[in-house]
Amino acid sequence: MNTKYRKISKDNAVLAMVAYSVVFTMFLFFIDEGYYNFNWMQDPGNWAVFPFYAIPILLFGLFIHYVVLMKYKGSAKIALSLFLGSIAGIIFTVFVIFGVVL
Repeated sequence: MNTKYRKISKDNAVLAMVAYSVVFTMFLFFIDEGYYNFNWMQDPGNWAVFPFYAIPILLFGLFIHYVVLMKYKGSAKIALSLFLGSIAGIIFTVFVIFGVVL
């Protein structure tokens, strides 16, 4: 069996989600303001806001992975939980920041 590529298992699903939430949040900061650069990294204030985006994306991804898709055993489980967790995390963060009440 070819062991060159590792499959994402339950053990490292959390690690994959942490890495994804950080990289996805960095992408959001990259495209913010239309400058398309990483100059935001030089400002400590941006790093103070960074967890307010990354943590909800991670938590919603974990919630969807371990609670909503608990019985799903397909190979797309992690991809689906990352995608849905990203959307839910961003919506939650925007609602909290802007005080939107439904």
